[in-house]
Amino acid sequence: MTAYIDLDGDSVEIKLDGAELALISQIPDVVASLGDGEDPAMERLHPPVAPGDPGADQTWWELVGEDLVVSRNRDALFIAEHVSPDQNVTLRLDAEQAETMLRSVNHARLIIAARLGVTYTDDAGVLEGQNTDVIDFLGWMVEMLTDSLSRLRFAGEDG
Repeated sequence: MTAYIDLDGDSVEIKLDGAELALISQIPDVVASLGDGEDPAMERLHPPVAPGDPGADQTWWELVGEDLVVSRNRDALFIAEHVSPDQNVTLRLDAEQAETMLRSVNHARLIIAARLGVTYTDDAGVLEGQNTDVIDFLGWMVEMLTDSLSRLRFAGEDG
């Protein structure tokens, strides 16, 4: 079986096994491994919010930075609680849970890509082999979760 993400009524269904399951189950560790300012992933996850105004940028990060870290860790904990590398899993997530999964997968995608030297879409050509597969798979998950959530929200507006 390969990974599958789609709508199932009013929920998002995600089926994972094998290598995909092993990768997704590592997301909490990837998020927890974020280092200090020397970690290229920190720069990717903390971009300047006020380019050209270091004071405003610093103030903004002082005001909201800790909340973002707490939120990112809470999102990763959701995966730790629902995904185990030892068993195939089918998750049926409501919209809020699917958004949590989306954020956490995207954080992992950005962290891994930054550490591999990818900061812009055009940089992906520098990747080889398994690194490309990992980034592609996480990107696919982000795309499928986004699509499913969009369709779920649209369906909710019709009802």
